[in-house]
Amino acid sequence: MPFRFILALGLGLPLGQAAAANHLLRVDAGQHERSGTPVTFPLPDAGQAHWQLTDPDGKAVAIQSEGHGSASFIVGKLAAFETAVYMLAPAAKPTHKNVVHLAKQNGKLRITIGDRTVLHYQAEKSELPRADLDPIYRRGGYIHPVVTPGGTVITDDYPRNHKHHHGIWFPWTNTIFEGRKPDFWNMGNGTGTVEFTGLHSQWSGPVHAGFSSSHQFVDLIAKPKKVALT
Repeated sequence: MPFRFILALGLGLPLGQAAAANHLLRVDAGQHERSGTPVTFPLPDAGQAHWQLTDPDGKAVAIQSEGHGSASFIVGKLAAFETAVYMLAPAAKPTHKNVVHLAKQNGKLRITIGDRTVLHYQAEKSELPRADLDPIYRRGGYIHPVVTPGGTVITDDYPRNHKHHHGIWFPWTNTIFEGRKPDFWNMGNGTGTVEFTGLHSQWSGPVHAGFSSSHQFVDLIAKPKKVALT
């Protein structure tokens, strides 16, 4: 369950005539200690483009408006059952630079924090890394590598013992479509595959970066091949 539903969020009452445009944002940790926790909350309906956020100690906190009436920030540390109250106020311009970046390069989307790689999304079909691989294993629409904060890569691509595996991907193996049984997981069987079909949005920001894309599941048993699911 996303933290936005676990954490109790609420915009408080205005702070008085001198700061009528300011709001209090209360974050309750609930039963668990929080550390580096993303929080999303509804913005006041004030027609305001930019906001600034300060923590209980008066320190500025990076905030990212998301274009649909909400914004996000990261809670540093909050003990179980503890409450923190933040100050939300209008700003004349963005208060923090983008530090989470997304860039498209050579058929991939690369997400970085500063100069540190977080993950790559392989949009277009990847190139085969070894000569022993049949072209049928080429695939797009998956995430690899995923890198931990300590710099360890925790995904693999075209591993020798499971050469049909591709990082974090989304195929099904046991399916029935129009009486046929395409296998979208075991690509070497040649009965099904999943294709990247489009990139619809992408963004960078001071808190997060992301993208929206689409795939299609293709039945290769059908002649000609046929899209089973989009």
